[in-house]
Amino acid sequence: MVVANELFDAFPVRVFEGSPRGPVEVFVRWDGDQFVEERGPIATMDDAPAEGRFEVNPAAYPAMVSLCGLVERGAVLVFDYGYPQEELWAPWRRQGTLLCFYRHTAHENPYIHVGEQDLTSHVNLSELLAAVEDAGMQPWGPVSQQEFLYSVGLGGLVEAARGDLQEYFTRRRALEQLTDGAGLGRIRVIAGTRGIDGPPPGFEPLP
Repeated sequence: MVVANELFDAFPVRVFEGSPRGPVEVFVRWDGDQFVEERGPIATMDDAPAEGRFEVNPAAYPAMVSLCGLVERGAVLVFDYGYPQEELWAPWRRQGTLLCFYRHTAHENPYIHVGEQDLTSHVNLSELLAAVEDAGMQPWGPVSQQEFLYSVGLGGLVEAARGDLQEYFTRRRALEQLTDGAGLGRIRVIAGTRGIDGPPPGFEPLP
């Protein structure tokens, strides 16, 4: 099994803006005092948003194909912040998903604190699932991390510790953090399998 936990959302991305003539790439240059943006040429891109900003992760698809190529029989399991393409490029999402984290505070300006902050953007899960299929594997998901962890029985692991209250509450707090619908529970999970019949654990429908 290959497990990729928040790998793809850390890849470098290209930023585009929709325009009446097609998507325009947003370039960055140094003006002598600071980093500033300038618009590049019109790009050719299928299904690109007509308005607003959006990101393209050019390394995600080949990286996913490469990970799938490591597995002769088994699975590739991916946990990441992302959406299917129709959600990621929805008309109402006008500012894209590029975020910066500096000292545990989120903001949207990548041109300050250069080299001292984390940059991230949401992953196009449709692209990753297409890579899984193109690599000859069976795709599964996406499901939320919340759904996935309850499906594999993490709730039962918490209940099994009721005889030791300290351990029980430690496990329960951890489960609540990992499944919080406003936090880590929003992470999406996808998988690709090869040589395995039926859905892998975590992707069966919840009862």
